[in-house]
Amino acid sequence: MFRLFVAKLQSRLGSFVTKLPELALRELGNFIAKYDLDGVDYNWEYPGYRFGQGYLSEEEVNADYKGLSKLVFSTRAMFAKYKWNSKVITMAYYPDGRQEQLLKQHRIPEVVDLLHMMSYDQGGGHHSSMDYGKRSADQGKGILPPLQLTMGVPFYGRHSRTGEWTTYEDLVQKHWPLDPKVDSVAAAGQGSIGFNGVDTIREKTLYALKQGLGGVMIWEVGQDCRLAPVVHGSTTHARTCPEDGASLLLSISSALTAAKRQQMRTAGWDASQQADHHTELCIQDVMMLDPQFVSARKPLGAMAEIRPAQLPSSGAVGCFGERLRRMGNAFEAEVRQALEVAVSKAECESNLLREEVHWLQSQLEAERQQNAARLSGCSDLKRKLQEAQQDLQREKEAREYWQTEFNAKEEQYSLLEAKLAALAMTEAEAAEEAKAAACALMPNGGNEADLAAEDEDLPPVLIEDAEENAPRPAERSEELSQEFEEISMRLAAVPLRDDGSYDRALLASPVPAMTSQIALSTRLWQWLLFSPGPFYFYPWKSLANHVAGDSYAVGYRHFAAGHYGRINLALHCVALFIQTFGNFGLLRHLDVMLPMSFAKLGIFSSGSVAAWLACLCWSPAPLLARLASCASLAFAFRFSPLATVERFEAAAPGAMVLALTWAQATARRPIHRKAYERGLLIMAGWYAAWALLRRTCGKKLQDQKIQIRCAVLGFLSFMALRKNPLKPVVVLGSLVCRLASTLTDDPILYYLSYAFTGSLFQGIAHGLTAEEATLEALERQSGLVPARRPNCATSGLMLPSSQLCSSIQCKQRPPETLRLRLKASSRSGHDLGSNTVEQCLNRLEE
Repeated sequence: MFRLFVAKLQSRLGSFVTKLPELALRELGNFIAKYDLDGVDYNWEYPGYRFGQGYLSEEEVNADYKGLSKLVFSTRAMFAKYKWNSKVITMAYYPDGRQEQLLKQHRIPEVVDLLHMMSYDQGGGHHSSMDYGKRSADQGKGILPPLQLTMGVPFYGRHSRTGEWTTYEDLVQKHWPLDPKVDSVAAAGQGSIGFNGVDTIREKTLYALKQGLGGVMIWEVGQDCRLAPVVHGSTTHARTCPEDGASLLLSISSALTAAKRQQMRTAGWDASQQADHHTELCIQDVMMLDPQFVSARKPLGAMAEIRPAQLPSSGAVGCFGERLRRMGNAFEAEVRQALEVAVSKAECESNLLREEVHWLQSQLEAERQQNAARLSGCSDLKRKLQEAQQDLQREKEAREYWQTEFNAKEEQYSLLEAKLAALAMTEAEAAEEAKAAACALMPNGGNEADLAAEDEDLPPVLIEDAEENAPRPAERSEELSQEFEEISMRLAAVPLRDDGSYDRALLASPVPAMTSQIALSTRLWQWLLFSPGPFYFYPWKSLANHVAGDSYAVGYRHFAAGHYGRINLALHCVALFIQTFGNFGLLRHLDVMLPMSFAKLGIFSSGSVAAWLACLCWSPAPLLARLASCASLAFAFRFSPLATVERFEAAAPGAMVLALTWAQATARRPIHRKAYERGLLIMAGWYAAWALLRRTCGKKLQDQKIQIRCAVLGFLSFMALRKNPLKPVVVLGSLVCRLASTLTDDPILYYLSYAFTGSLFQGIAHGLTAEEATLEALERQSGLVPARRPNCATSGLMLPSSQLCSSIQCKQRPPETLRLRLKASSRSGHDLGSNTVEQCLNRLEE
């Protein structure tokens, strides 16, 4: 509909615009015929040009000259229609070299009789010098036909500074006598008035004739001084020429005489006529024409010739101004009337178009509203499609994750079956040794049948005790016990419910609901948990644990899978105390930064210990583990003010050395001697390096404490947002915070560094004991670790309970009922290969 409206509007406007040139040419023809004019002169200043800006773009310039060419060709066609073979078409242009080329390019000289060079109004001191006239003539004849060119001569002067106009008649009256050779007079104030004197006009005329031009063009002839008085009604216009030689028209006439050319031609003038209001002596032909041009064109009508002898000193050259003025007024009236008719028609057309525009606008608005409604529906569908795609993507990721978990569990169960089969074989050998020992203890030496008969009379418990007390090689027994402990700990990594029981449905279903965990695996949780220290407690951490944390059973399952050796757990306990003391040291210094009223309350430290104790008390950990956890926190909170920087710096690595030495001496399976020595060297080097740095470079940047603190926090935030940030954050965070605190003597950065130093010591413990850390295991298991890592990290809230619970269970042997079940199966000859895993899981559930 909109395109239909545009097409209709263009057709109506096009027809209206097309009729305007036809209307203008028809009115021009009527005007020429009514007043019997010799032709028409077009003066467009200038096509494709804008004053103050210069020439427009090439496209706009060519468009204007194309329209001008169409106008003059249409005018010549109109003359031919009326059979006006003697009528002329003239045109004015500015001789700058470019307009001549454009006139030639658009074939305008083919239909135009004369081309008037407006060789005046030049910028600078003199607006129409002799040199400018010569240059215009030479330039024009090199591009256009010379006989069609006329040199423009001014009958006025212009101020050299302001550019104001002054007619030659006024200059003669004010500055007479004027030297004929003078072309400028002084102006009032500063500057001068440049004009063309009698000699300059004569020389320009002669130069134009010499160059073969068609003549000269005057602007304007009415500005010359009058040679005779003119009477209009009661008004008499007196003679203004001081003498005949002052007239510029007579100067042009004398140049024609000197060149032996035909003189200026007029019509309806006689030297004997007296000028009055009834008879006007008006020069018809403003152009002083070369006879060659006159012979080439048809005569302009009945003409008489004026010669200097016919003009007495007191004679009059008639002024044609009044006639032209009346003709102009009449033409103006007719044009105005024609334009009024055209405007009225245009208004009617415009009103009709305006009504159609309003109607179409209403239709367009209705269509716009319908389209907006459709777009809104499309937006809803697009949003639903995006949500469905996101759900499918999450389901796909969950399926891939649980498929990977399922494959890992299958590998673990295969390994467990192999271990249990080897253990069953070992137990069978032990049972045979027990039988042999029992036979040896019988009075008559006994045999297997006597032993079986005797077993029938004994209760099963005594049989099991006898088997248990049977002699075994001590070294083999210790090795088997350690392997069984490892297997028992691996059993703890099977899928469990929140209450700690084995969930068979979770293992059977490869795609459980993981939407909530995946949705919470964002960079925000990663930054919130790792940038301030993975296992430091803050007031907001209990809320984070409530929103995104796993249950205690899941957290303990992850922890127990990689923390089952005495040495590793002992070093972890030391790291736990280092982190709790550093945690409360940091919170205590943060309290000091608060206003005095809040600093006394200890909002950060007291609030944190209260929230932490509340979470530990309500956790499902064993009672002994909860009591030990709460006691360790209370101890750290109470005595953290005594742990100054100097004491803490020596106590942390010293405690690690003592714990490592004690655990190495008491462990049933100590670590390799080289690993033990490497641990001692690491702790000694750690203390020595920081002590040396504090003595040599301590407090060097103390005045830049705030800037360095902000830089360190920004660095930790950046590292926490990286993929798999565990090792970079722990290692670099420990080193950067400790270095910055040493250089600035900033206790806040010092105690913050132990959030990462404690984790670094835990990593060193894992490296020494060859037990895999929990977060490293999670990073290794699947590509969906970022969704699980924050949950495990927030479970660091339960770290004291999990760690102390593992330490307590480490001292206990595997469940005796499980060992008895394995022995009974070996004794009865049952196959332990395929059913052992299921039997163990059933026993763990009990």
